[in-house]
Amino acid sequence: MDDPSIVFRTERSAQSPEDAQWLEIYVDDSLGTRRLVRIVCSLLRGLQRLAANGVLPDLRIISGEHWLEVGAELDAEEWATPSQGAEAH
Repeated sequence: MDDPSIVFRTERSAQSPEDAQWLEIYVDDSLGTRRLVRIVCSLLRGLQRLAANGVLPDLRIISGEHWLEVGAELDAEEWATPSQGAEAH
């Protein structure tokens, strides 16, 4: 049975060199662009935190860093946009 709450999966890359473990992350793109960006950013930022805390000391993001940039732009856009119901003074 498919679980609709699972919106991504990771798989070991067939292209992994012997001395490394590369992962491929697949995200359900039917969720819309904003949600896709949020999910990918959350995953990558979480991996970066694990690396910073020594859990994944050799972590390197080889491809996909642009998602962090897009996520940062989305964060900035949301902070710059007044929330619904808020009044600008």
